[in-house]
Amino acid sequence: MVILDLASSYGLLLWHMLWPITFGLALSALVRSYIPTNTIVRRLGSNHLESASLSVTLGAVSSVCNYATIGMGHTLREKGASWSNTLAFMISSTNVGISMLIAVYGFLGILFLEIMVVTAFAFIILAYFIAIALKMPEPCVNGSGSSGESRHSNAWEKAVITGVKSPQNTSPK
Repeated sequence: MVILDLASSYGLLLWHMLWPITFGLALSALVRSYIPTNTIVRRLGSNHLESASLSVTLGAVSSVCNYATIGMGHTLREKGASWSNTLAFMISSTNVGISMLIAVYGFLGILFLEIMVVTAFAFIILAYFIAIALKMPEPCVNGSGSSGESRHSNAWEKAVITGVKSPQNTSPK
């Protein structure tokens, strides 16, 4: 009976973890496939208040799983977002996501919600300015996206192939 309960608990845990991870990775693939690089560079490539606000807002709205946030951050960096904006997106996605705020309010109340929001924004601001102060390197981005994009037939194939680069598949097919 204990083994059945344990297997049931692990199955439920897998189910509850699987859909946010899948959602986050699918969102990353959509950004990689369908949002032009020059749009990301124009909106998130510089360290301005407008781009930081957009990063935080997009992170809070997307509210992807912690595991998938790394993939999304990698995609944003590859597309030309600055380090500070990428960090702002990732921190807001995991700490100020709408679903997280609803859960904290429902389970812990308004006081914990206020503490969480204040500390999350303090952490976002701190990470943003540390990334600027450390002068993190900018990504090498050309106007058309990543180097292997043009030889693939559809956008999903581009997302999969450009995400897995190796020295063997650098020559055109």
